Amino acid sequence: MSSQPGAGPPSPSPVGGEASTKKKKSRSKKEKKQKIEISLWINSTKYEYGVKCTFCTKIAAVCHCPECTDFYCSSCDATAHATKKRKDHKRSTLSKLDLAHAAGLVTRAVRRYGHVLLIQRRCRELFKRFFDRTTLNYYYYNPIYNTTSWRKPYCLRKLEFAPYMSPPYAASKCQNLYYLWRAREKVRQQIAIQYRKIFDRRGGNFYYAYNGPSKLLPKANWAKPKFLGKRSFPKDILPIYTRDVACIIIQRKWRGILMRQFLRALVRATHDEVWDPVRGRFNYYHREAETLHQEKPRLLGKEPWDPNRVHDWDVDRVSLFLRRIGLKQYVTIFKNYNVDGKALILLDEEDYENLYVTNRVHIRKIQVEVTRIYKPSGPALHMSTDHAARREKIRRQKMYHAAAVMAQKHFRMFSAKCRVAVLREVRRIQEEEERTRKKILNSNLWYTDNEDLPVRKTEVALGWVEKEGLKLPPIKNFGRNRDYLSHQGWGRKGNGLKKDWLPAQAAVLDKKFEGDSHFSKVYIDKLHINGYDEKRMHLFKSNQPALQSL
Repeated sequence: MSSQPGAGPPSPSPVGGEASTKKKKSRSKKEKKQKIEISLWINSTKYEYGVKCTFCTKIAAVCHCPECTDFYCSSCDATAHATKKRKDHKRSTLSKLDLAHAAGLVTRAVRRYGHVLLIQRRCRELFKRFFDRTTLNYYYYNPIYNTTSWRKPYCLRKLEFAPYMSPPYAASKCQNLYYLWRAREKVRQQIAIQYRKIFDRRGGNFYYAYNGPSKLLPKANWAKPKFLGKRSFPKDILPIYTRDVACIIIQRKWRGILMRQFLRALVRATHDEVWDPVRGRFNYYHREAETLHQEKPRLLGKEPWDPNRVHDWDVDRVSLFLRRIGLKQYVTIFKNYNVDGKALILLDEEDYENLYVTNRVHIRKIQVEVTRIYKPSGPALHMSTDHAARREKIRRQKMYHAAAVMAQKHFRMFSAKCRVAVLREVRRIQEEEERTRKKILNSNLWYTDNEDLPVRKTEVALGWVEKEGLKLPPIKNFGRNRDYLSHQGWGRKGNGLKKDWLPAQAAVLDKKFEGDSHFSKVYIDKLHINGYDEKRMHLFKSNQPALQSL
């Protein structure tokens, strides 16, 4: 489907390719009704070129009064505005040009300005300026005519040949460029909103449908908006993804792959790969042009000349080979030891064991696939030297790996021991703090009421402390006027009327005295050892009939 440059393309059909004639007729009628008219305006008043005076209606008007809303010729204007009431009215002069003449003047002025800028830019590109040290002036050289002149080209006028931008001027330039970029982005966004790129099944091409409010632009066009220029995706409008568009994209991708494969096969058919022993690299000889090139043809890109040449494979290509034969579990190991194509060819049974490939079936599978693909061509590999170097490298890598594992193991054991020691010390400190806290709390109690005594522990274990009326009878305090531990320390109350506190002599002499040598405590401990608690429990049960069965 083609279109003439003057008349524009025909109106494209919708996506389905079928449009009724009734819709076309109704659309053409609407377009005729919505015809755009451009006219002259002055002071928000519409008028035609050569409008006559409102009063005399014979002579062409020369001005317009916005307060009187009338057009006047020169004589009628003087008469109407001679009064005191109207003499202060401000009139606007009508243009002496019609629309065609005014448009022509504006077009010529814009074109002239554009031509001047173009000539100035080309002049700066053509001429060269040099400095003369004798006269301390610049002179200008024209390389086309091979002439020099002390005067700069006339087209530059007052402008400098190489103007030096001041900071304000440079800042204004940067701002203008930024504003221009913002404006272009906004216009591009509006184009993307107001245009739709639709595929025409009959013509096999895309057309652009306009849905904006402007009446000057066509509703459909085969050419994309000029503002987009020659920019392709992502600057171009994205098409509406229908089945047809999806099929076109897939077909283009597939055709691109086939074309790339065809061109690469054509390059391999017209070129020969020749080994250069001096450079130690391959040269490429073009048979038809009879030229020798040191670099690989660019059409091949990163693809190797022979994909089945195993000794040119890198580590990633070896990993891909292992995945394709179904042994992806060894990819990580081969990558860790940097096994490339040359190393893969030179591996033997011992090397596979060093690579932790212990399955004989897998080893045989790798060897069979390599033998099937690899056909030696070009320079022969030095099997002994390369084999020894690769094997030594793999062994060293294995030793480094084992040493690293052992070092990590010892370090983890040491760190675990340190953590256990820290936890033990923390636990010891917590227990010491708990003992100190209990000691402080029990300092205000009698020794027989201390919870750490075996009797108190028995009461707590049996639950008798919580039951009302089931307390064991208290231990007898042997003797009177004996030292005991209170909130004031070890001592006893006096017998006098004041009953003053009398501290123990041992507590006075030794501030760290804890009462361990007090005879009452020693005697009570002996009673506990001799079974006094059991006798007291038996006596307690005999007095409580409900507990005799226990």
